[in-house]
Amino acid sequence: MSRPDPMKIFVSLILILIASAGECSDKFKRGMQYLELGETDKVKEITGQLSGDELSHFISLSSFYAGDYRTALIEMKKTDLSDGERMRWFYYLTKLNDMTQDFNEYETEYCRIRLKKTDLVMRTYVEDSFGEIIEKIGRVFDFIPQEKILIEVYPTKEEFSIASTLGDETVERSGAIAISKFNRLMITSPQSLPYGYRWLDTVCHEYIHFVLNRVSGGNCPLWLHEGTAKYFETVWRVNPPEYLTPGNVNLLIDAMERGTLIPFSRMHPSLVYLKNQDEVNLAFCEVSTAVDFLTKKYDLNNIMRLMQTNSCDKAFKKVLGYDTGKFENNWKKYLKTLKLDKTRGAVSDKIRWKKVDEIDEFVGMELRDYVRLGERFRKNDNYESAYIQYQKALAIEPYNPVVLLKMAKSLLARGEGALAEEKLKLAVKNNPNYVSGYELLGEYYVHSGNYEAAVEICNQAISINPFNPAVHYYLAKAYIELNKLEEAYKELKNLELLEPYYPGLKNYLEKLEKNKE
Repeated sequence: MSRPDPMKIFVSLILILIASAGECSDKFKRGMQYLELGETDKVKEITGQLSGDELSHFISLSSFYAGDYRTALIEMKKTDLSDGERMRWFYYLTKLNDMTQDFNEYETEYCRIRLKKTDLVMRTYVEDSFGEIIEKIGRVFDFIPQEKILIEVYPTKEEFSIASTLGDETVERSGAIAISKFNRLMITSPQSLPYGYRWLDTVCHEYIHFVLNRVSGGNCPLWLHEGTAKYFETVWRVNPPEYLTPGNVNLLIDAMERGTLIPFSRMHPSLVYLKNQDEVNLAFCEVSTAVDFLTKKYDLNNIMRLMQTNSCDKAFKKVLGYDTGKFENNWKKYLKTLKLDKTRGAVSDKIRWKKVDEIDEFVGMELRDYVRLGERFRKNDNYESAYIQYQKALAIEPYNPVVLLKMAKSLLARGEGALAEEKLKLAVKNNPNYVSGYELLGEYYVHSGNYEAAVEICNQAISINPFNPAVHYYLAKAYIELNKLEEAYKELKNLELLEPYYPGLKNYLEKLEKNKE
């Protein structure tokens, strides 16, 4: 028998599961609800009440939700696969088993991390941050999970699109790089994106979705789900949370001026089905500011818990005194009171799956000629002339990260480190997800002896792209100078994972290993 195209099979697997359950008993359907909400005891109870094909099918689903794909596949083979929906589920499990064969699993106090050897450098950062995420989000929602959270890192966009069931077209168009689904967090490795992304914040974002599903009984509407996750995704590392970047503020202002804000109703059933990344980014801006508005006056956690036994509208009426429709109108009025200002040249957040010409992608048309001419001068070591061209560009877009970075490189070549530092700080402050600014600033701080600042900036770079060997090297050097030898050793071992023959690595490791003895 020839197999169907797996990409078509995986696009909407959750619909397949629901459809399959539709032909099953009420007990089976209740069991699926318990699986979604993580109610382990009730899942076991349902398992004991089923028999035959239903039992094998349910054990397959239970094993799948527990992350045991091998058992899930074995149990599914016991069922009648002449049923089309069951056959599609079987094909999905087969593909998932194949993709995760060479995943390694590492267990910590709070989570189970699965990834391939090529992504192993991410492991220590997840281990170090996830406890903080659990604690900080736990304070917000008064929730600490009883089980260890499963986190899977998929090395490519294609593998993530299959495992997540979103499909390649949806992932490409929407920029989806992670999902909380099937009782686990799934993220795409930043190695598959040339500019990386805020992957540790993304882990927190997806964990918040996991928590909201539990505390709301699965009844939280999509716009509030996404707004809450976006609003709080940085709270594990900074409080109050930084939920709007300057570039995204620009996007929001443009939509307000043009009257093109996206209604909350259009965001259902998922932001990934909006037209493109610009719409997805705008939607995130909208719903995160809506949560900002909500948290300033009301108890968000109380609203979430009321949803366990009430509709969203009823929960809102009990706490706010009005329904979600009126809330959306009040939020629009609130937006106008924020007095948002544009940051000229700051870039909005966007997932880029391929390397781009940064001038074409990030720089406005009216200043591109200045930047390109400046580049020609800089490459010919004519730094004074390059500086003049970059100045002209910055007069138009003073916070453009590409121009600020290029100017900083020219200034460093001229020995004007203090002025270069000023430009780089402007770049990262106004473009906090643009990794190149952090990478060069971290290197500068090490060379200039500002080791505390180097640690902060290099860690920021790693939280966007952990696959740049130089950043680990400079971070290790900073730790050594601060006499934080354990942290230095960890960074050198991470560097060894990426580039075992990096200049100077062997000597540093030998010295630190002798020191341990």
